[in-house]
Amino acid sequence: MPKSHHLDRRADRLIAASTGSGDDLLTVQQLAEWLMLTVQTLEIYRVRGAGPKHVKLSPQVIRYKRSDVLKWLASRTRQSTEKKHKRKVRQRPPRPPRPKPTGRAPQVEA
Repeated sequence: MPKSHHLDRRADRLIAASTGSGDDLLTVQQLAEWLMLTVQTLEIYRVRGAGPKHVKLSPQVIRYKRSDVLKWLASRTRQSTEKKHKRKVRQRPPRPPRPKPTGRAPQVEA
């Protein structure tokens, strides 16, 4: 997951809106609806190890414990934007100097 994500701004509200037991197992679709993310985004997070912990019940059945999702959301909250990660700017090599214009059009050989 990127260092900063639009989910971070609403993590507190998502935590407050959570209802149910911490032991509830949520389907990928249920979690996507709760977090307002796509199922594909959750799959990407799972593959990259950036999302909440998941439980693999079988090769094609994934579930998320509500308590693990709440912990993950809590880790995404920020107190302020003061320590926001600065984007690294790629340093470009200096450009070679341009030739000075001579005032004449270049000659084209035929």
